[in-house]
Amino acid sequence: IFNQIWATVGQNVSKMKTQLTFENCVELEKKYSRELIEEKLKAMENKKDLTKKYVSVYLTVNTWCRDYAGDKSKHNFTQTKNYDSTW
Repeated sequence: IFNQIWATVGQNVSKMKTQLTFENCVELEKKYSRELIEEKLKAMENKKDLTKKYVSVYLTVNTWCRDYAGDKSKHNFTQTKNYDSTW
């Protein structure tokens, strides 16, 4: 599993500060298909400012896969008690 996914990683991704571990790969494969993970790793490789904007391979792949899969629960906002909807 790990070697197959890691083979997708290129130079840009390998320069990131926090690299992907075997445990990270197992967690990702529990949540997403291998094809989606590999697709996002390839997309990361093509991102010019990857190492400037992102630190962790696992966190970046996880976020990109989650967003692609449609689970945007992290970005949902709830109304607070004193929320004024007229604004």
